[in-house]
Amino acid sequence: MANPIVPILGKTGTLSIGATPTVIAGIKHIAHTGNKIDTEDVTDLSTPSIDKIFMATLRDNGSISIDGNYLPTDPGQAALAAAYGSAANTPFVVTYPIESGAVTATKDAFSGIVTSWNVDLQFEKYVTFKAEIKVSGAITTTLGA
Repeated sequence: MANPIVPILGKTGTLSIGATPTVIAGIKHIAHTGNKIDTEDVTDLSTPSIDKIFMATLRDNGSISIDGNYLPTDPGQAALAAAYGSAANTPFVVTYPIESGAVTATKDAFSGIVTSWNVDLQFEKYVTFKAEIKVSGAITTTLGA
């Protein structure tokens, strides 16, 4: 009998930064949003119907939003803050939790620009951070096995 498909619990997922990936500690939430493909209306006078015809032009691979506990001595968070300061394209890797029955994890590798880096300090709460990374170029997915 084939193994049933089992959802993955996100608690061991990570985001790493840099050419030699350093895990960013303290992350509580990673969201990849805003994926879309731009289109161009190519309908012309010879179109045989009243329906518009579109063609794909460019893909926008969206943004990665993260938030978590602020850990100022964490090398990953320090690298994230430095990447924000430099405004340079920086390599990142999202590593998903290992699926049931697998040995290796699925990974998404991409370059991105850290477009926001914010720390929230409140009297009665733990200090937190939020960051946004604009994906630049393609995302390379390596499936776990």
